[in-house]
Amino acid sequence: MADEENAEEGGKVAAAAGRPSFVTSILIPALVAAGASFGGAFMAKASHPDPAEIKKQQESDAKVPGPTVHLKAFVFNAFDKEGESHAVKLTLAIELSNKANPELFDRYKPRLRDAALEYLRNITFEEVRDQRKALRFTQDLLAKFHTAGAKDVTRVLMQDLIAQ
Repeated sequence: MADEENAEEGGKVAAAAGRPSFVTSILIPALVAAGASFGGAFMAKASHPDPAEIKKQQESDAKVPGPTVHLKAFVFNAFDKEGESHAVKLTLAIELSNKANPELFDRYKPRLRDAALEYLRNITFEEVRDQRKALRFTQDLLAKFHTAGAKDVTRVLMQDLIAQ
């Protein structure tokens, strides 16, 4: 009889072991599905950023200056109102767009020097000494450089200006 009871209990245990419990049949698949949906949503956001974030990144990239190319110093004579000659030394740096290749840009340097010298020969000593005209100089030189074919130039910077 004891053997029959043990066999009956063993049968109940075996039946219970064969039948899935609540945890294994419902809760674990629900947790796996929730984790997968969260992971999918997280990965989708990572691979497809928000358009507002893309625009913000592009704007910040536009503010970051590109490579800078330095031109050799320009030494020229500027004449004052009385016709006296004054020596002037001007050093320029040229800021390029982010996509520009500085090595390829070296091909434009002779054109840029020529355009700058053409412009500088026509300014007076009083214009050189006037601080308010410095911005106009750089804007005029930028326009001359674009006309010379250097479309990747975004800004002209005065590094050094010495007038005697």
